[in-house]
Amino acid sequence: MSKLFKVGGILIGVGILTIVGTGIASGDWNGLYASVNRYTEVDPYVATGEVHTIEIDTNNRRIILSPTTEATVTIAYYESEFDHIDIEETNQVLSITNPMDWQANFVFSFNLLTLSQERTIYVGVPVTGQYSIDIYTKNGAINVSNMDNIHTIDASTLNGSIYFNQVKDLTSLDANSANGTISVLGTTVTGEMDVSTSN
Repeated sequence: MSKLFKVGGILIGVGILTIVGTGIASGDWNGLYASVNRYTEVDPYVATGEVHTIEIDTNNRRIILSPTTEATVTIAYYESEFDHIDIEETNQVLSITNPMDWQANFVFSFNLLTLSQERTIYVGVPVTGQYSIDIYTKNGAINVSNMDNIHTIDASTLNGSIYFNQVKDLTSLDANSANGTISVLGTTVTGEMDVSTSN
């Protein structure tokens, strides 16, 4: 059994060295990864029911929230064989999750790639209605702008910046980045505001 583990460890090591070596030699991490993990644009998701809460939990995605003139929440995104998006609606809660296969998560965990358009989730929030927003992303920026119909925002990222621009009349704002800046511009909060960054 120990010999089997050793052989497995050697094979994994060879795989890691091959990925790193190829990336260094080519100088193009994006091109290297794209060659084995091609992203395609998915038809925009349009919420089918009434939504009051939007919950987003992703691994390595940039999140952009902005107003839309559509009657309901819309979501535009790309996905690949190893990096896909799941969307569910339950009890007026729209949930967006990003279960990522190990092949994709391995490369992202080394920060070898920048977050491109293909790894951005665009959420359009109707200008009518009232919403609560809960966002968590493991490795990516969060941008919320030009909104005046959000009650509460809870935004957190382990590695990335958070931007709030012209977000009006929030009753509470909670933002945390373990490694990144937080920018709050033209934003009003009538209740509690807790903004923190570790690095």
